[in-house]
Amino acid sequence: MIPSLALAVSVLALTISGMTAWRTLFHRGRLCITRPSIVAFRYEPPDPTGDPKIIVRTLLYTSGKRGHIVETMYLKVRRDQSTYVLGFWGYGDQPKSLLAGSGLRVGEDGVVYNHHFLPLKGQSGLQFEPGSYVVEVYASVVGKRSAVRLYTLRLSLSNDDAEVLSDKANVILYSLEPETREYRASVMSQ
Repeated sequence: MIPSLALAVSVLALTISGMTAWRTLFHRGRLCITRPSIVAFRYEPPDPTGDPKIIVRTLLYTSGKRGHIVETMYLKVRRDQSTYVLGFWGYGDQPKSLLAGSGLRVGEDGVVYNHHFLPLKGQSGLQFEPGSYVVEVYASVVGKRSAVRLYTLRLSLSNDDAEVLSDKANVILYSLEPETREYRASVMSQ
């Protein structure tokens, strides 16, 4: 009886050790983001020829110990029946110290940045007109064959806010309300 109990305990201990090794040494987990706390619609540069730009403030993190390497990020923006891709990605907290996105290690503790998205040259078409917007955040991750959709936002741009954005020096800032978990738009001038 005792040898079979010892064998069962040994098998259980080996199983737990194997699962722990899997979770801590080998398993990467999923790349995730928190719900963005701030989203901004603006033009870059803020002049009549500026391209539409969307800024998203969020925490990127992974559910595993090993982490992930993000090659690039991009946005798909849908309004009405049109879809636009903002394929240029930069990140950083200060506009003068932005880094062009080309590799970012994301560990279990995560990284918080303002992520700036612009259309690639010659691919715009997006204008901030009144209506409902669906903004999807994607990341291309080393080791994955296709991009991973990280988050989907739904925002609304009112007629008044679209009029404010016609002056390309203005910014529409969507802030997340902590209790309602909805975005509230406000106007900022550059």
